[in-house]
Amino acid sequence: MSFAFYLVQILVITNVLRLVHPDGGGWPPAQAALVIAGFFAGCLFCSWPLFQFVEKPMVKVLGPRRRPRPSEPSPLEAPAGSAGRRFG
Repeated sequence: MSFAFYLVQILVITNVLRLVHPDGGGWPPAQAALVIAGFFAGCLFCSWPLFQFVEKPMVKVLGPRRRPRPSEPSPLEAPAGSAGRRFG
């Protein structure tokens, strides 16, 4: 989800700041902490659908193909042709 968050964060922050503070003013520290938490929540809210419906399906389509592993005999199984033989 980090790539979706990266793509969305600058759009959310700049557009919200443009709407809320067109003059570029600041906030007192306590209020600024709440604004930062709100930006974080807004970015998560906007990036989750992008991750869920775009990034994950594209990783499945464009990601590396995984080959199934060949089955290996268990170390407890006897090798072929040794059934019934006794050494001793």
